[in-house]
Amino acid sequence: MENIFDSNGNGKEYDGYEDNLIFIGEYKNGERNGKGREYYDGTTLFEGEYLNGVKNGIGREYDISNNLKFEGEYSKGEKNGIGREYYRDGNLKFEGEYSKGKKNKIEKEKNMIMMVKLNLKVNISMEWNGLKKKNII
Repeated sequence: MENIFDSNGNGKEYDGYEDNLIFIGEYKNGERNGKGREYYDGTTLFEGEYLNGVKNGIGREYDISNNLKFEGEYSKGEKNGIGREYYRDGNLKFEGEYSKGKKNKIEKEKNMIMMVKLNLKVNISMEWNGLKKKNII
């Protein structure tokens, strides 16, 4: 199936082999810009914000079984800012700050303040195109 998108608007991307949907979202100048979702074999792998074709802003990452792996901030395609990482069973693995895709150790008080900010950002930004995601956090 052919990719269907307006270079400045909403659209869909398909893989070139089996015509599976791999992305649906917003574009600007032919690149992913704004809200979008990445898919693999019908499962959402990422939902969040893009800038100039890469993850940038608030997003959520899932494994192939649709378990939440990470939620937080991205910059230039990497985890950067505050975020949470989860085990497959849904239990919290890490919450704190990331820099260039790597975890930073920070004191607990600062961590708690950052998590409140993340909760607000994720709850606000994960609602778009009239779709509401229940139990985001």
